[in-house]
Parts: sequence; structure tokens; C-alpha cells
Amino acid sequence: MASLTNLGSMVVGVLITFLSGVLKKAVNNLWDELWEYIFKAVVETEAEWGSKNGQQKKEWAIDKIMGWLEINVNLNIIQRIAARLIIGNLINAVIDQFNEYMGHDWLAKAEELKQQLEDKLPIIE
Repeated sequence: MASLTNLGSMVVGVLITFLSGVLKKAVNNLWDELWEYIFKAVVETEAEWGSKNGQQKKEWAIDKIMGWLEINVNLNIIQRIAARLIIGNLINAVIDQFNEYMGHDWLAKAEELKQQLEDKLPIIE
């Protein structure tokens, strides 16, 4: 009987290890996708709104990201409020880094870099 209990404990241990690995991978994938979507939303927002009101642009980007997040994660009201605040801060950090690195017209700089790469890579038309 003791060996059956030990076997049961081993199976539970293996299952917990397996499930924690799956959970860790899922969380990491979601984290990576969230960051990818944040960058995408910031660039789309800048392209869509240009130099218009910064707060309105930020709210538009937050709404876009929150829409994606709510499709992918079941959030309660407190989590939605926290996510909205965190995403707003992440957007500020991303934009601050872009501005520090490339200046305030970083979308034009990115387009310029894209054009330079297309000119140098013969496979891209």
C-alpha cells in the first residue's frame, strides 16, 4: 500500500511540474504578445494621429491595447483598472525611450530607416 501511495505522490509531482511549466510558458507568451501589441499600438497611434493631442493619442492606444487584452485574458474590474494604469505607464516609457533615442519625430526616422534598408536589400521591392 505504501508503494502505491509513493507512486501516487510521484504522479502528482510530475503533473504539478508539467503544469507549472505549461503555465510559465503561457504567461511568458502572453507577456511577449502584450509587449508586441503595445509597440504595434504606439506606432499605429502615431501614424493615425500624428502630432495631435498627446493625451488623446495615449487614450486611443490604451483602448486598443485593452481591447486586445480583454480578448486574451479574462479580467475582473479591479484587474482592468490596474491593467489600464500599467499599460498607460508602459506607453509613456516606450514613447520616452523612442523620443530619447530618435527625437520627437521617431516615426519619420523609422520610415527613413525602412527606406534605407529597402534600398540596400535587393530582394525587397
